[in-house]
Amino acid sequence: MNDENLKINDATTNLIQAFSQSIAEKDLDKMESDYEKIDNIDNIDQRIGALNILLITPGHPFHQEITRSLQTYAHPSSVAFIEEVLESNFVYLSYTSSDPKAIAKWFGWALASIGTPDAIALIKRFSRSKNPDIAEEMAYRLGRI
Repeated sequence: MNDENLKINDATTNLIQAFSQSIAEKDLDKMESDYEKIDNIDNIDQRIGALNILLITPGHPFHQEITRSLQTYAHPSSVAFIEEVLESNFVYLSYTSSDPKAIAKWFGWALASIGTPDAIALIKRFSRSKNPDIAEEMAYRLGRI
């Protein structure tokens, strides 16, 4: 794994496009199959790059699983994508039926695992969020670093 932004190749782009098409068609079986293909990409940088994109893609039920994978990979490229999710106030994650505070924890853990100066700065920034659920989780996570 490298620390620079990940560049997606044509094969990975095609997998992401197929996944997006299954979302548009609301075909859960195809979505699951396409997600499995993405989650099994051999090249780890390509896999992380694709998961980063899927993290900010609405309309599928894999956001929590993706966040956990990104937490495990702890790649610096994920910080910008997590930032985008935090800025959304989880609007497209309402399908999870999870409390917003619980959803904020997914991203607090992921950022803490990444642990770069940019990730820590994002935790600090969102500890002052106007969204109390996000602010509380990020302040807590900051105290645990």
